[in-house]
Amino acid sequence: MSGIMIGGGSNCNCFNNSIMNGKGDGIDIFGQGTEFVYNNFIFQAGRNYLPASLFSPYQKNGIYAGSTQVNMATSLGIHYNTIVYPKSYGIRISNYPGTGNLASSNIIVGPGMYFNVGVQAFIMKELSTTDFMWYNNIAQPFCKPVCFRDTLACNYDLLPTSPAVDKGSSISGLNLNWDFLCRWRPFSRGFDIGAFECHDPLLIGILEKTAEEGILDPLVPNPADQQVEIRYHLTTPATLDISIVNDRGQTVAQVAGGFQAAGDYLVNQGISALQSGRYLCVLSLPSGKITRPLIILRH
Repeated sequence: MSGIMIGGGSNCNCFNNSIMNGKGDGIDIFGQGTEFVYNNFIFQAGRNYLPASLFSPYQKNGIYAGSTQVNMATSLGIHYNTIVYPKSYGIRISNYPGTGNLASSNIIVGPGMYFNVGVQAFIMKELSTTDFMWYNNIAQPFCKPVCFRDTLACNYDLLPTSPAVDKGSSISGLNLNWDFLCRWRPFSRGFDIGAFECHDPLLIGILEKTAEEGILDPLVPNPADQQVEIRYHLTTPATLDISIVNDRGQTVAQVAGGFQAAGDYLVNQGISALQSGRYLCVLSLPSGKITRPLIILRH
């Protein structure tokens, strides 16, 4: 009845899945080890299974890792998942072998056992002998402090005011370049905790930042129709890339690229092929990225 089960004998990663409602755990892990479980959105796992019975043997969890035969040199990583209102526990670890098992940068909201066992309902390690650590997770009994975009519409993307924005951890061995919606990570100064990376291009105060090698001026005009002026300044010679991306993180226009000398530059970029909507102009330099919002509005 689980949304996804990694069975005994499996050795795989599990990512970018939407698991909603149902009568079992969101994800069951019984694999052979060296697995990453990340970028998954798990909503109300097990809530439909005997909802009045919270205790064993009727418990259902967002993510459950059980006893299995694994190489003790392997490890389990549970990262960048958004788990909302699981019936019992957010993440539950039961006698999972291996070493260096870790849960980090997850959002866990409203596990059903919270009012019975308190904070243990977010992440439960059943045996003290199990090598399992966790840090830098957001755990809340209710959604409001997390600042999701629209919970009534089941939209658990992040608002730019969320405490999860830019607070994610770097995970060794996990090449995390996209979020649950296949938008690139990181979008702003750092990774966002949870499965969703906030991609709001209108919040200039949050998204604008500097790089040591250059400056990207505000785009003119903005909103724009057929063409936009992109002015930038390089303080030192540098290899750069300038592109326009849409609100899903997809590159829709290449503006400039390659090695350029220090100085002031102006590009008159045609945008007539792009639809009305919100975009970002991204200047990528060796020390970081600078972003400017762009609105295309057809008259």
